[in-house]
Amino acid sequence: MFFFSLVDIWDGPEGEPIIYHGNTLTGTLPVKDVLNDAVKPFAFKASTYPLFLSFENHLSLEQQAVLATQIKDAIGGRPDGVSLKTNDNLISQMII
Repeated sequence: MFFFSLVDIWDGPEGEPIIYHGNTLTGTLPVKDVLNDAVKPFAFKASTYPLFLSFENHLSLEQQAVLATQIKDAIGGRPDGVSLKTNDNLISQMII
C-alpha cells in the first residue's frame, strides 16, 4: 500500500512556486507552506507507507530551482536514492 498525491505547480508571485489547479476558480497555496506545514509534520503520523508526490510542473527554470531547494529544506535528511526492491526500503519514504 502507498499514498499518492498529484499537484499542479505554477510560477507564483515573488519567485515562489504555488499550487494551483490551472484555469479554474480555485485558490492558490505556496508550495513551501504545504511542504513545511502539512507534508513534513504529518506525512507519516498515521502510517509508515510511502508517500508518492507527483508534480505537474508548469514552472520556469528559475522557480524549478526554488522548488528543488524548498523540497530539500522540507524533507532534508532523506537519502537521494532509495532501492525499490523491497517494501522495507520504502517505509516512511517520500518518492517524487
